[in-house]
Amino acid sequence: MPEFDVVRFLIGMAILVFSCVFHECAHVWVALKQGDTTGRDLGRLTLNPLPHIDLFWSILLPGFMLLQSQSPIGGPKPAPVNPANFRNPRVGDLWCSLAGPASNLLLAAGALLVLWILRSIAPGWVAPDSWNAFFFFWVFRMNVVLAIVNLIPVPPLDGSRFLHFIVGPPLDPVMSFFDRAGWLTAVPIYFAFVYLAPYALAPFWQTANPFLAVFLGEEYFYTLLRTFFAR
Repeated sequence: MPEFDVVRFLIGMAILVFSCVFHECAHVWVALKQGDTTGRDLGRLTLNPLPHIDLFWSILLPGFMLLQSQSPIGGPKPAPVNPANFRNPRVGDLWCSLAGPASNLLLAAGALLVLWILRSIAPGWVAPDSWNAFFFFWVFRMNVVLAIVNLIPVPPLDGSRFLHFIVGPPLDPVMSFFDRAGWLTAVPIYFAFVYLAPYALAPFWQTANPFLAVFLGEEYFYTLLRTFFAR
C-alpha cells in the first residue's frame, strides 16, 4: 500500500539523519577531547541536524538520485577537525576518525540490546511483524552498514585515516589530494558503493545472521527478517 511505503521512508530517513548526525558529533567530541575545539566553536557539537546540513551532500545529491528514481545517497557536512591542534596529531587523528564508525556500532548494539530486552519482557510490543520491531531492527542494520562502509580504507571515508596511521608519511600526498579535492573525488566513490555495497556486506550478514538467530530466537529473527525485507 502507498501509505506503507511513506511510513517506511519517513522512519528510514529519521533513523538515517540521526545516525549520521550522531556519527559527526562523535568526531567533533573526540577531537575536542584531543585538544581541537574547531567543531565545537563552529556549533557542530549538537544533535540538531540543521548545522550539519550540507548543500551538496544533504540536498542536491539525494534530490538528484530521487529524481532518477534511485535510492538516495548522501550525508551530512563533514565534521570540521584540525589535527594540527591535537596534542598528538597522528594518534589523535586516528581516534577521531574511528569515533564515527564506533558511534554507529554503539547505536547498533544499543538497538539490538533494546530489542532483545523487549523481546524478553514485552514480546507483544515487539512482535516480528510490528512497526516497533521494524524500527529497532532498522536502527541496528542501518548503523552496521554505516560503520562498515565508513571503515573501508578509501578516501574520504574514515577507514582511510586508519590506513594513513598504519602506512604513515608515504600516504601524506594522497590524503592531501583528497582533502583538497573534496566531493569531486568522493562522488564517484560513493556511487560505486551504491552498487558494490551489497556484495561487500553479504559475507558479513552470512556470518552475523546465525548469531542474531541465536541471540533473538531463531523463529522470531527469521520472521522479523522476512517482514523487514517485505516492507
